[in-house]
Amino acid sequence: MELDKKRKMEAATDLKNIDTQKIEQLPSGIQLAEGTILLGRYMLMRQIGQGGTSSVYRVRDMLAVLGGDESESHIAAKIVKVPPASASNHEQQMMLREALTTRHLAHPNILKVYDYHQDGDLYFVTMELIEGESLADLVARKPNKKLAYKQVKAIISAVAAGLTEAHQNGVIHSDVKPSNILISESGEIKVIDFATARSYIDARVKGQKIDDGANYYGFTLAYASPQTIADEPASPSDDVFSLACIVYELLSGKHPYARKPTSTIAKKYVPPRPKEIGLFQWLVLRKGLSLVASKRYSSINEFVSRLFFAKNLLPYATVFTGIAVGLVLGVSSLISAVNAYIDTRSAHESAYQQLSYQQQLVSSLLANLPENSASLVQRLQGVEGAERQVVLASIKGGILDKLSAQAKNVLGYSAASVQASHFDSFLAHASGYKAIFPDSNKLLGLLADVESERNAYALGLQHQYYSFWQTTNFSQADARHLDLLQEKILSFDPVFEVVLGADVTSMILNKVDDAIANNNISQLAQINAFINGVGKPHFEFLLPEQLRALSNAVLVTNYLAGLKIDTADAGEYPIEATLYFIKEDLKALESSIADLWFDKDMAAVSDSLLALVTDFAIPADSPVMTSIQQKLLEKLEGKLKFHKRKGNSESIVVIQGLIDKHKAVNSSQAVL
Repeated sequence: MELDKKRKMEAATDLKNIDTQKIEQLPSGIQLAEGTILLGRYMLMRQIGQGGTSSVYRVRDMLAVLGGDESESHIAAKIVKVPPASASNHEQQMMLREALTTRHLAHPNILKVYDYHQDGDLYFVTMELIEGESLADLVARKPNKKLAYKQVKAIISAVAAGLTEAHQNGVIHSDVKPSNILISESGEIKVIDFATARSYIDARVKGQKIDDGANYYGFTLAYASPQTIADEPASPSDDVFSLACIVYELLSGKHPYARKPTSTIAKKYVPPRPKEIGLFQWLVLRKGLSLVASKRYSSINEFVSRLFFAKNLLPYATVFTGIAVGLVLGVSSLISAVNAYIDTRSAHESAYQQLSYQQQLVSSLLANLPENSASLVQRLQGVEGAERQVVLASIKGGILDKLSAQAKNVLGYSAASVQASHFDSFLAHASGYKAIFPDSNKLLGLLADVESERNAYALGLQHQYYSFWQTTNFSQADARHLDLLQEKILSFDPVFEVVLGADVTSMILNKVDDAIANNNISQLAQINAFINGVGKPHFEFLLPEQLRALSNAVLVTNYLAGLKIDTADAGEYPIEATLYFIKEDLKALESSIADLWFDKDMAAVSDSLLALVTDFAIPADSPVMTSIQQKLLEKLEGKLKFHKRKGNSESIVVIQGLIDKHKAVNSSQAVL
């Protein structure tokens, strides 16, 4: 009595000495100073948990202390700060939902929520204090991330009992996950955090209805049923799905859907059976994991009771009980019991035979994996339903490993040796398994990797092709290289069309113009041969005048090479083609001859004219050259007479040499 009186006095003093209106401002992370008192009643002792927008504190209820109930004075409070202008804040609404949908639930396996409070811009929920850790923390400490079967059974049974109580009171948790299951130091199991619960109860507080939108954002996608994610009406089967995911994870160490949102997974997908889960239990668990609500258990209690019953299934217990009853009640009952025993035994022997057949089939398939999907389908003829699924699940890993090795080979080809057929053959082969393993992420990943590499290689070839255009020297070797590149690109992309960029077309136009300006008929002829080698359609940007120059260059170079040309007389000189290149030069030379007098000028004109005659192999009897050469010879002979009269011996030698050169060239061209 004296101790209780002393505690009451201490609590009263604490309340008197603390300014209840002075509340620390919350920085990001929602942290309050220890000793802060909310509503003149709840003293914050220390922070024991923290989320993104809320914090959980160990709290001492000073009123409980004053009332003499020391054991009830230690509680917990989840606190969130909401700006005054955001009275309908999502976090605040979720807190309100948690309090109003949970405080009427009274069950040993549900964390008790006392009430919902507001102190200025702080909103908080007071609740039962549990000293311990979450199931998520417990599993995280395990090296293999899984628990022993006995421990799993104890935890899941307790959680199921709590959820059953909630369901019977019209409350669907909607966010059952390992971090929302608490395990006390004494071994108590508590389901917590009903903030996202969907309730059939029209909960109100102070005349304010809960904002129904508050629950749509708080659940965890990895454990939420497709129906919860799609915001379909709440159902106990939603919590069945979440609990089934936890069972799978606790026993195998892996999440059944790799923590992916179930809304992204095909409805027909069935997770693989872990080796830790027996066949009979798997049949129950698989139903609980169904992505289709109508195929799941509609009751938590039914799901869990069948799950753990299947672990220790005693198929003959009922039969022997019937025999015992028959001995007591009479012969007819005994006969019925014996018949039931025979029927049951036959049924189980048949089941065991079927299981043995499955094992033999699996062993055969694993020992000699099918070469392709068609072969697998053929070998599975007559195997249907659940039996087929069991066999496929057993051989799935081996087939996917084989496909992985094949994909590695395809991706390992060098750039020089890889062909489109390497990629296409694998993609066609592996795609055949999509219908057999429609929801295999590994298979889809392999196909995506190979398809991506194929596309990347095709783009690389195109980049190489267009880059080569920018550096070509217009040789026949370059033309062949581009042709081979284009052929390889077409094997990857049959609709590929060459579209030369402005930089390439400008480069080609400049090359042609430079060759024309310099009368470089050999360069023009080479460019023309290059065009024919890679395909004329690629050069539709060339101007008519440039095309004419290329054509004339071919005529001239073919004549010079002694090749047959496209004329009526194969031996006829292409004078028109030659004039295309030298016409302006001839005019300039002919114009300068009239005013020639100095020896050096005569020598320069003579050399230029002889160069044209020699380079283009112009015949001596060509009318174009006859006239201009005659005029130049007349000038040279006149100058020779002048030097003879003057006795300029050196100049005589120079001019005579020029005359002799012209006569010699005319003589040789006449032979041509």
